Amino acid sequence: MTYQTPDGPQSVELSLKRQFVIKDGVQIETMFDTAETIGDQMLLEVLGEKSDTQMKSIVTTIQREQNQIIRDTTADLLFVQGAAGSGKTSAVLQRVAYLLYRYRGNLTSSQVIMFSPNQLFSDYIGNVLPEMGEQNMVQFTYYQYVTRRTPGLKVQNLFQQFEANQTPLQAKVAALKESDAFFHATEAYAEHLRSAGVRFKDIRFRDGVFFSRKKIAEIFYSYNQNYNMNNRLQATKERLTSMLNRRVGSETRAKWVREAVENLSEEEIRDLQSQGQPGEFKDSDSEFQFYARHIVTNAFEDIDAAIIRNRFLNVRAQYVAFLRAVPEFLDVTKFGITVDEWAQSVEEFVDQFRERQLTMADATPYLHLYDLMIGRHGDRKMRFVFIDEIQDYTPYQLAYLQKSFPRAKFTLLGDLNQAIFTGSSARNLMGSVTKMFDPDKTRVCS
Repeated sequence: MTYQTPDGPQSVELSLKRQFVIKDGVQIETMFDTAETIGDQMLLEVLGEKSDTQMKSIVTTIQREQNQIIRDTTADLLFVQGAAGSGKTSAVLQRVAYLLYRYRGNLTSSQVIMFSPNQLFSDYIGNVLPEMGEQNMVQFTYYQYVTRRTPGLKVQNLFQQFEANQTPLQAKVAALKESDAFFHATEAYAEHLRSAGVRFKDIRFRDGVFFSRKKIAEIFYSYNQNYNMNNRLQATKERLTSMLNRRVGSETRAKWVREAVENLSEEEIRDLQSQGQPGEFKDSDSEFQFYARHIVTNAFEDIDAAIIRNRFLNVRAQYVAFLRAVPEFLDVTKFGITVDEWAQSVEEFVDQFRERQLTMADATPYLHLYDLMIGRHGDRKMRFVFIDEIQDYTPYQLAYLQKSFPRAKFTLLGDLNQAIFTGSSARNLMGSVTKMFDPDKTRVCS
């Protein structure tokens, strides 16, 4: 047989499987011959000795099928289907530990991410892996992952999802927004933005407009249409930064700057001089220019930050514009919704959006559209993604995660018969998910 090690494949003749419990690295305390099971008594003794009830609850018999799950390194998509109590969690924790060992030196815990169903489960996992001798991987609930990127919005939480009473139309609209068809419509709309339609905001300074949204749009669309969104955006930011730097000299003649120089305290003067005073000043004009340029440069830092952080993009208005344009990119009637009903749903959304409220069905498309606008290519350092309770994810959410971690291998766990929010649509989830990955590198275990 052949097995993988950190040094590469090793070929051997296997006549017996035997495991040892070794104390202090020098004394053999127990020996086990294992044929049908992997890690049964070994795990019970070694892990059970130093763990609490949390650890003991995962130390179950690992069957050969589970061992294949643990050691799979070839599948880009590994889907583990199983009911509660079937050992999915145990196998996956062992899988994480195995991968960190298998690729030790080339893989760190920061390159492995787990999406847990709730914070309680995250805390549980957080206690287990260190006891298995490995550092904790990155952990989020999907709600945490979304809200950390939408700090100015009130995203619908788990309790609010349970409490929500949807009308039949609202349920149909939510189903559309959660579909892979809506994911592709978002991408098609973003492609359209390369030629027209990006919404911008004024960059303001001292209660006035410094760069108008009209001027920013003019710059953005002055570049060749072959520019992708990322290149177009970067070129626009470079142009705005250059224009900002050229404004420093003329701004020093503004009334507010002269007043600021005249009112400098001794402490402020010392602070500005520490930023690079060029020896003695030739005359009062050169002294004024020194202080004035520093004052203007410091005052322009907020404008510079607005350019760097894309604050001139009006993402909220862009998402509303996208929703209104959806019938141009997607046949809403296939979801049992008329064009007029869709328009009605958009207005209902706008009313909530004014209060900065965002349903979970809208949160992922909102983030996806922003990523497409700025040309974000996802986290390319992440190598392995684990998602538990996959039945409660939507096709859109999974497509977004796959795009957010484009170089990662995915392990999905769940029971498609136990969906809480996605209902009967969960049974079609596997069809949507497998379309995202190479069929030859997709493996389903149950």
